[in-house]
Amino acid sequence: MPLDALEKAAALFGCDLALFFEENPEVLQAELACAFRANSLSASDMHEVSAFKNIVLHYLKMERLLAK
Repeated sequence: MPLDALEKAAALFGCDLALFFEENPEVLQAELACAFRANSLSASDMHEVSAFKNIVLHYLKMERLLAK
């Protein structure tokens, strides 16, 4: 799969690109815990949810890096 397609998919799902290559099930489980599901959101709502999820994912990444 081309890199630009993977980058677009990561942005769509609100995850880090490296997650597609992650082999540790604990890391994958933590990412799934942040999953968001809804049926009737407007485009604006989806954008806001995506932006917030991005903030949360960056926070969790910083926490993992600081724990090392």
